Formats: sequence, C-alpha cells, structure tokens
Amino acid sequence: MQMSLQDGSLLAQMRAVITRIERSKNMYRSLCPICRVNRLMTPHEVCDVCFNKIKRRWVHSRQFWENDLGESEAQRRGQREISVTQEQHKHNVDFRINSEIERWKIRTSPKLTAVSVAIDIIDGTGEAIMDCGAESELAWHLQRLNFVSDCIDRLNDDLFLPASREQLNNCKKMAFDFWRQKDPDGNLREISQYIRHVTDDKHRAKWDVKTLLGMMASDVDDLDFMWTQFIESAVACVEDEFSTATWMMLFDKHFSAEIQQWAISTEESWCAVFLTKLL
Repeated sequence: MQMSLQDGSLLAQMRAVITRIERSKNMYRSLCPICRVNRLMTPHEVCDVCFNKIKRRWVHSRQFWENDLGESEAQRRGQREISVTQEQHKHNVDFRINSEIERWKIRTSPKLTAVSVAIDIIDGTGEAIMDCGAESELAWHLQRLNFVSDCIDRLNDDLFLPASREQLNNCKKMAFDFWRQKDPDGNLREISQYIRHVTDDKHRAKWDVKTLLGMMASDVDDLDFMWTQFIESAVACVEDEFSTATWMMLFDKHFSAEIQQWAISTEESWCAVFLTKLL
C-alpha cells in the first residue's frame, strides 16, 4: 500500500519528536547530578563548579593552615610547651598542605564520583546539624535511618540469609521504635544482639549488608567517629550492590534539600542556612 503525503508528513513529525526527546535525554545525562545545571567535567562525574567546591573541603588554603597552626603554636608557647621557629612553622604548613593534596589525588583517581560528592555533602550537613542539640541530632539520625531502611528494602533477600524478610522488617521496626521513643523499655544493645542472632552475623570486622542492618541499632558509643560519617559508612557496606543511578536516586529521595542547598550556596552560607532553620 502506497503511503500518502499526509501519512509521510505525520511520520516525519513523529521522528522529529523522538529525536528531540533523545536529545533531551542525552543533555540530561550530560548534566552534573549534583547541581543539575552545569555540564559534566570529564572524566569526573560532576561539573567543574561542584568539583572545585568539594575540593575546598579537602584541600585548604595556605592561609587557612597559617592561621590554624599559628593559633595552635601560640597556645603551646603560652603554656611553655614548645618554641616553634619560623622554619619549623613553614615546614608544618607545607606538610599539612601536601598531605591534603595527596589525599585529594587519591580520592579523584581515576575520577571523582557523584556518589562520593553526595556523601561528603550529606555527612557535612549532619556535622553542623548535630551541633545544635539533642533534638536536632535525633531528627537528623532518623532521616539517616530512613535512608538505610530504604537501602535494605532494595537489597536481595539472599544477602541476609538465614534471616527472612519478615525478620528483617521486625529488626527495623524495633530499631525505629527505639529511636522514635515509641518503646520506652527498648534496649539498643539487646536489639543489636537480636539482629546478629537472626542474621547469623559472626564477622564483626566485615562490612557488608548485615553490618548495614546492625547500624540501625548502633549509637555514638558503638560507632565512635563513624557517627558523623554515618552515610559514608552505610554506603561502604553495600556500595557495589547498587548502580550510581540508584545511589543518586536514593540520595535525592532522602537528602535532596541538603544537596540542592549545597549546590546553590557558598561553603559558608550552606551550613548557615540549615543552622538557621534549626535554631
């Protein structure tokens, strides 16, 4: 059957629409997943603006270290502990700067990932929020636990054997009831022991999916410095189980406000915005 001119015109219009859609998709994929404004800076997974902004959290200026070490040295001189020469001071500053540069090189080789940037933003926000008192700290921790719970829900059941999905959900409920203070008689250590029992988690030094579940029943005494690096620690347990797209979707679902505020703010105003909301 011969195609009419009208049919041919309609087909051409449909192809044009499809082409525009594909171009839009490609353009969206080429945008930075953090700020969603600027184009990616290859080979990295973020734009140059976000790259340099997060770099400032890892590599401080010479002036920063001049002031920081200068104050520390002055205090120690006041206490008559040491006398630092100008040459020693310069050596100390150079050492701090070079150490940070080396750490940054390792972090960005072969590329700076969007997941690592999102983690820095989220845990950085948490550090500021948790300095605002117990109520703010609890609210923030519940937000982190919702993220962990969502991760657990998306993982395959086989990873938690011999625990069943029903037992996993019960473990999560016990932890949430404790943190939400719905169970005044709840004991976090008992909940943690129950989680280890149902998952048969005998490898305490191994970070895996069972560790992720156990983090829901861990407090600052259990996690120590990891308390402020909670999201980084949680992701480390199961990072290879999800694609970058899935991780970014999870971050956007639970921490979109924090990430977007960071993207549009200066380093100083970023934390100030959240502190203002809490005070």
